[in-house]
Amino acid sequence: MTSAYEPESGATITTLADLKEREARVAGVGSPTPLFASVPKGKEYPADALGPIMGPAARAIAASVQCPLAMAANAVLSAASLAAQLRANIEIPILGGKANPLSLFLLTVAASGERKSTADAASLAAVDTLSEKLAEEAAPEKLRFENLTAARNAHVAHLKRNHSDNEAELARQLEALGPAPQPPLFARLVSKTDPTWEGIYNILKIGYPTHGIMADDAATFLGGYAMRAENKSATTSNLCRIWDGGSIDRIRGGSGDGAEVLLNRRMAMHLMVQSKVATEFIVDPVFREQGLLARFLITQPESLVGSRFHNDAYRDAVRQGQDAINKFHAAIYQTLSGPVDWRDPQNRNMGPNFRLLRLTPDAVAAFEMQTNAIEERMREGGDCDDIRPFAGRLTQQAIRIAGIMTIIENPQAEEVDEETLLSAMVLCDFYLSETKRLYNLAEIEAELKQADALLKRLQQHARERREVALPEIYQKKYAGLKNATDARRVVGVLEKHGWLVPIKGGVEVEGTHYNEAWSIRDDV
Repeated sequence: MTSAYEPESGATITTLADLKEREARVAGVGSPTPLFASVPKGKEYPADALGPIMGPAARAIAASVQCPLAMAANAVLSAASLAAQLRANIEIPILGGKANPLSLFLLTVAASGERKSTADAASLAAVDTLSEKLAEEAAPEKLRFENLTAARNAHVAHLKRNHSDNEAELARQLEALGPAPQPPLFARLVSKTDPTWEGIYNILKIGYPTHGIMADDAATFLGGYAMRAENKSATTSNLCRIWDGGSIDRIRGGSGDGAEVLLNRRMAMHLMVQSKVATEFIVDPVFREQGLLARFLITQPESLVGSRFHNDAYRDAVRQGQDAINKFHAAIYQTLSGPVDWRDPQNRNMGPNFRLLRLTPDAVAAFEMQTNAIEERMREGGDCDDIRPFAGRLTQQAIRIAGIMTIIENPQAEEVDEETLLSAMVLCDFYLSETKRLYNLAEIEAELKQADALLKRLQQHARERREVALPEIYQKKYAGLKNATDARRVVGVLEKHGWLVPIKGGVEVEGTHYNEAWSIRDDV
C-alpha cells in the first residue's frame, strides 16, 4: 500500500470510532482487490506435432466429445503410452546409451462438467475391447489351468508316496514332470478408480506387464488410501521407480510371502483432476522432493462450457473425425494384442523382453542440441531455474514421446528419426510452458488460500476490535499460523491486496505496545 495509518504522537487506537475517524483522514487507500483472479490462458496445444495417427485422433476426439484439445491429446498420449511401453524401450544417447521405458505420466486439470470421463473413454475404447476379449479367452484357460494343476498335484502326491524311501528317484521323477502350468494372465489393462499400491503390484504380478492408471476423477487416487500420510512416501517412491524402468519389490516379514521382485513392469498414467486437487498435488512437498511431480506432463486447458452446441457443424465434425479415431483405435489394438515376449515363460517375475529403439544420427544431433539448450535455461536466473527437476527430464520426455509415436505408426520400427523427435520436442515445449504457468499458479493459489483463511478469521476479530497486532495472529494461531515469519508473510498478501493497512507507530493492546500492527478494512 502507498499509504498507512499514522497515529498522532502518543495516541492509541482504542475504539472503532477512533479508527473510522483516522481512516477518513487517510487518502488514497482505495478499495481492496479480490484475492483470487482468473487463471491466465495457456498456449494452444500443438496437436499436429502428435503425428499422422495420434494428431488427427486427438482433434477428432476433442471435436466429437466437445472437450478441450489438450485434454483429448493427453488422453490419446496416455493410451498410446500404455500400448507402446509393452513393446519397446528407447535408447537415450547419454550415460552409455541407457534404455528408457516409453511410459508417460500425464495430468489434466479441468473442472467438473468438462467431459473428462468421456474423453478418456474415447481414447481407451480399443483397450477396453481388448480387455473384454482377453477376459473371455481367459475363462476356459483358467479352467484348463486348474485341471492341469489338480492332476499334477495328484501325480506329485503319488510319486512322493511311492518313492518315500528313495530321494534320488523321487527327484528324478519330479524333474521329469517338467515345469508347473502357468495360469492365464489377469486381463485387466487399466485401473480407473482408486487403486492401492498393493493392488497395482498384484495386477502387475498376475496380469500383463503393462498397466495404466487412467482416472477421470483422480481426487480418489491422490486423496485415497495409497496417498494417505502413512503410505504416501512408499507409493510415491514406487511410482518414480516404475517410471524410471526400475524393479519394484514387496518385502514382508512374519508369515507373509517374504521378499519378491518384479522386473520390467511398465506403468502409464493419466490423472484428471479439478484445480483444487491439482494445487494440492503440485505444492505437496513429498511429491516434489521425491521427484514424482517432475515426472508429470501437466496441462490446464481453457474451459469450453457454454460453447458446446449440437448443430450441423458439430455433426459434420463428428462424421469427418470418425476415420481418424478408428485408425487410432486400430493402431492401439494392434500394438497391444500380440503375445507377451516373456524373458522366462516359467518365471514371469522376470518380465518381458523389449525391442530397443535407437535414434538416427540426425536425431542424436537434435537431442544433444536440445539438451544443451535446456541446460543453459536451467542456470541460475534462467527461465527454467525454478523448475529444474522437470526441465532436467524434458529431453527424456521428448525421447519417450518420439518412441511412442514411432511404435504407434509402425509397431516393428527400430529407429526414431529426427523429424519425429523434433515433433516430440514441440510437444514438450508446450508442457514446459504449462508447467511454468501452473507451478506458479499453484504456489500463488496455495498462499492465497492461507491468506483467505486469515482474512476470514480477521473478519471475526474485527467484530471486537478493528486493529490487530502481529503477535496476536501467531500466538492465537489464526489460520494455523504459528510463528512471526509465516504470519508476516501471509499478512503481506492481505496488505498487498488492500485488506490490511499498516498502522505506523504500532498500537497498544491491553497495556502492551506492538510495533507491527494493521487496521482491518472497514469494508471487508
